[in-house]
Amino acid sequence: MTDQPKIFVLDDERAMLDLATVILQRADYDVHPCDNPFTAIEYMRYDPPHIIVLDTVLSLMDGFEVCRKIRSDERTAHVPIVVLSNDEQRESWLTAQHAGADVFIPKTRMVQMLVPTIERLLVYYPV
Repeated sequence: MTDQPKIFVLDDERAMLDLATVILQRADYDVHPCDNPFTAIEYMRYDPPHIIVLDTVLSLMDGFEVCRKIRSDERTAHVPIVVLSNDEQRESWLTAQHAGADVFIPKTRMVQMLVPTIERLLVYYPV
């Protein structure tokens, strides 16, 4: 059992999933990567993480729908959600916010922003 915050990462694009996982593991977080939204939702219901990082574009279910499902379940409704997206348009951030996301990070800025964002969220949502 680790004392580090548990971060759940959902992305069905293997390269991005691996990159986010490595970035967070190097920052000494307990990372749980997943490439299937249905599996992710089920897992998080029974073992909620401290923070969720998810992509907006998933092949099996829209990332915004995943976000809404997380928010609608009392077991996961409190968990901060970081949304990653290739779409940097304001409308995408607004859609993510309306779906329940706490933070929106363009994938082009993920390497620079992911760890500082997680650190900031942990100040507001301590483990």
